[in-house]
Amino acid sequence: MLKKVNLVVSSKTFVNTIFLFLLFRYILVFQDLIKLNTDNNGDLFITADWLINFNHGFVRRGILGSLFVNDIFNAYTGLLLLSFFQIGVYLFIIYKLYIYFLRINQNLLSIAILLNPIFLIYFSLNDFRGSFRKEILGFTALLLVLELKSKEKNKFLLIQIIYLIAIFSSEMNLLFYPALMYIFFVNIQEKSLVRINQIILTATSSIYVLMYLFTRNNYQEIENNICNELLSKNFNKNICEGSISFIHSSAGEYFTVSNSYYNNDYFYFYGLAIFIASIPVSIFKLNKTESIFHISNFFFFVPFLIISMDWGRILSIYFSIVYLIYITSNKKNIKNNSFFEVSVILITIFFNFIWKVQHCCIGFDFYDTESILWNLIKFGYGFYLN
Repeated sequence: MLKKVNLVVSSKTFVNTIFLFLLFRYILVFQDLIKLNTDNNGDLFITADWLINFNHGFVRRGILGSLFVNDIFNAYTGLLLLSFFQIGVYLFIIYKLYIYFLRINQNLLSIAILLNPIFLIYFSLNDFRGSFRKEILGFTALLLVLELKSKEKNKFLLIQIIYLIAIFSSEMNLLFYPALMYIFFVNIQEKSLVRINQIILTATSSIYVLMYLFTRNNYQEIENNICNELLSKNFNKNICEGSISFIHSSAGEYFTVSNSYYNNDYFYFYGLAIFIASIPVSIFKLNKTESIFHISNFFFFVPFLIISMDWGRILSIYFSIVYLIYITSNKKNIKNNSFFEVSVILITIFFNFIWKVQHCCIGFDFYDTESILWNLIKFGYGFYLN
């Protein structure tokens, strides 16, 4: 019989070193973020998406924009405030993960996951332009729910408020709805409290969808008004050519645009990403309930994959949810790992150094910085054909 191996990570010094390394990397990224937001008064996608607002009526993605676009601040001040807000949310996420690693026993697989290119922490370091999007609000709600106890009733209200802000900031945050419903169900013992919060989550999500369906006929006019307001306040003269230009688009129009980007490389690259990201999951020792949830939750993500070109962002959200539930679980087998499990962990660590996930647009000139692994596969395939 193969000997079991102890891979428990109990050293606080080791955990502190890992997170200090991440924090140092993020300080450099934060500098780039401030520069991106403030140079030329705003980026067309990362910045512009946060500037969509309710100043001219209800529009999807608009709930936070009025904080950064108003008569109190000029363009530069508003963009600086936006940068600090984004940085603050990321620091909160990193801090929460740090606390989880100190409070809950972790194994080496947890460290491998933390440094996984598809996990939200490292995804942001590898693909800066796919990061600092509004799904960080969904992750904030998720991290708070994962530590929730029945007696902390004030936190329930806070989570509901954050989730409401999240989905009215971006429909991408609807992807967190099944996970929040599931975690309420399995983590909270007081079932009446579970039902109340699940009803509120469902009502909030439904209200957003209904408001979108009944008001979208006005979106083109609101989009034009938002654009004119931003230009009058001296934001980037091209600010309306990115995210803002998609405000009025329907799901069908999104699919038409996205479909023009799809090619064989797209499917091969993200298929490979799904395969590699699934490797650690093979030793999670999921019970039946957990397995059913993760599989069914993936199918909830499929419609978003169909109409969106940002497959990397969507897959990062999905696998980050899977990994976060594992990291915050007290049921890990942290002491005795079989030879197979150790091999999987070592493979995961190895892959972390040779692959990364682009948030979109594989095979196009503006996203040719692909992973070592992907380039090796393409080289080997080309050699085989020749």
